[in-house]
Amino acid sequence: MSPTLRMLAGRVRGAATLVGAGLIVELGSLYWNGALSFIVFGGAGALLAGAGIALYLYAVATRA
Repeated sequence: MSPTLRMLAGRVRGAATLVGAGLIVELGSLYWNGALSFIVFGGAGALLAGAGIALYLYAVATRA
């Protein structure tokens, strides 16, 4: 595998990890009953998922 593809695969793997962590945080906050669960859902979960999406788009756009 070429170094460029290896770097792209690593960035995509990192993006998938961030999105997965965000989804796990959001899923966990759905079972939590309280006002703080909305903050965790909207704050931590959405930020992790959004960071993963942004990293994926950056990795695909640059490819270098």
